[in-house]
Amino acid sequence: MGRDNVYDPAVDLPPQRIGVTKSGKLSIAFPYDAALVELARQVPGRWWDRDSKLNLAELTPLAARRAMELFPDFPISAALAKRLDEWDGREAAKVDFAGAPQPDWIAVDLFPFQRAGVAFLRSLKAAML
Repeated sequence: MGRDNVYDPAVDLPPQRIGVTKSGKLSIAFPYDAALVELARQVPGRWWDRDSKLNLAELTPLAARRAMELFPDFPISAALAKRLDEWDGREAAKVDFAGAPQPDWIAVDLFPFQRAGVAFLRSLKAAML
């Protein structure tokens, strides 16, 4: 998938950026700004690495997407763009069970709260019991 605002760390290293470290962590870099620090603290699992002077987090879809929501103007690294494309491909490959036929016995043999639970699960794109 084509993405705007992607940088190549071998060519250019913008002062404000979201990327992937050599050790495979999500990194968020910017010159010190108290307001940006408060935003970075909202990234799940984020910590400040004093040695690299970067905000780091485990590289997960949740953390990466949250960082991109919080910092929409920050360019992302080519490595992160590639990982996002992989994750997006996996999401597209999931089977959608929301339209699956419901057996007749579900409406008859369940309590109202159980029917509500089944309806909720059917509204999801994917669910595991």
